[in-house]
Amino acid sequence: MLIAGRTIAGLCVGLTSALVPIYQSEIAPRKIRGRIVVFQGLAMTSSMMIQYFIQYGCSFLNSEAAFRMPWAIQICPAIILFVSLFWLPHSPRWLASVDRWDEVLRVLAFLRTANDDTNDPLVIAEYREIEDQILSERDADSNSFRELFSRKIRKRVFLSMAIQMWSQLSGMNVMMYYIVYVLQSAGVANPRLASSGQYVINFVMTIVCLMWTDRWGRRPSLLVGAIFMSFWHLLIGGLLKQYGEPNSVANEPYTLVIVGHAAVSRTILACCYLAVATFALAWGPISWIYPPEVVPVRVRAKSVALATAANWAANFALGFAVPPLLRSISWRMFILFGSFNIAAFIHVLFALPETKQRTLEEMDEIFEHGEPLWKPSEPSVKRINSTSLRGILKRAFCLSIGCRKSQRTVDSRLRREIRLV
Repeated sequence: MLIAGRTIAGLCVGLTSALVPIYQSEIAPRKIRGRIVVFQGLAMTSSMMIQYFIQYGCSFLNSEAAFRMPWAIQICPAIILFVSLFWLPHSPRWLASVDRWDEVLRVLAFLRTANDDTNDPLVIAEYREIEDQILSERDADSNSFRELFSRKIRKRVFLSMAIQMWSQLSGMNVMMYYIVYVLQSAGVANPRLASSGQYVINFVMTIVCLMWTDRWGRRPSLLVGAIFMSFWHLLIGGLLKQYGEPNSVANEPYTLVIVGHAAVSRTILACCYLAVATFALAWGPISWIYPPEVVPVRVRAKSVALATAANWAANFALGFAVPPLLRSISWRMFILFGSFNIAAFIHVLFALPETKQRTLEEMDEIFEHGEPLWKPSEPSVKRINSTSLRGILKRAFCLSIGCRKSQRTVDSRLRREIRLV
């Protein structure tokens, strides 16, 4: 019964973890899209914190309720989500993909205006942009499964999968799943209570990320986060190597223990806290923001599903690998995770373009503009300030003589530029 229940729960968590960021990114205005998607991370960190304290309290019960109650309580948010879904609007981009155009306009007006004004100029402009993108994709007449691994899209798909995998290989799960073992090895008194700080910090720093992610940008956050995560892991590994002594107790999950070095124990605890804070500011939220941003609507669900599958596959592998690694290579395990973060830094530096405050319809242009990645593309508003009237007239002329091959793309850009002017 337990295995069957966990299997059903796993299927449901897999579905929602893939679909929620897609939905959020498609209904959000571009200027605050990052913040909207970070709400998923905030919901996860807050629920993890609440559930940890529930489990911590139940650990003092001397009955079957110690494990039955935490599982039973999880029913409540599932019921709330199920009931709430009946009041949530459809994604306007999904509605457009199934030709429900009247509903697209109504949903956009509901999401963007206070009085559901379907005649609002910004609502109409976004409607036209979605329309152009959807119709342009249909003109390509491409099979979505084939296009998912086409030369144009596969780079974005693999990049999304890599971002999700790096977020797991950053070592965050060591700090969350097995933090009690790490703190026991470090000689921290009352490790269960001390580990509760991890969950509080994770929640609080996600709020900070929620406030600033659309200003910091995706690329700088991941680069800085990878460097600092690497530093904390390397420092923990170095301290365990220098001050750790062989564990005299057999069959323990850890083989090194720090005894009589209170300052070292506190330093390792601080490094664990700082590693969690760094992850919550960078890799945690942004690994969920980036995948739904970078792919067209026709393959978005499939691409995000693959990225999420990569996340859970890495999570699954680490769940099995960390306990034996902690026993067999002890302090070297933290050196390994520090190295993973350095590799993630190099990958992001040379492969990941900035996407903040750009519309989902502009992602083709971002990934195909060919400029160095460390020179982020400027938002449309800044680009138009340097666009001359001559350039706009040139595109209008192209439309007037019927350049069929690029007509819809030119039409979309022309409308956007005129609107921004």
